[in-house]
Amino acid sequence: MVGLVQALGWDRYVEENKATSTLLTIPNMSVKEIADNVKRKLSIPFVRVIGDISMPCTRIGIL
Repeated sequence: MVGLVQALGWDRYVEENKATSTLLTIPNMSVKEIADNVKRKLSIPFVRVIGDISMPCTRIGIL
């Protein structure tokens, strides 16, 4: 997970880093903005999102 966090440029937002999960607190942005950021930084064509893409988000858990 460290590699993914580094690739996304989220190193400074890590609150808790365990062997099986990472918890981040990011600046407030919409789910759509996060998905667009992930697509751009990882050079992938799409990200699947379920739910309201306009919902604000500040906490991310990576498993």
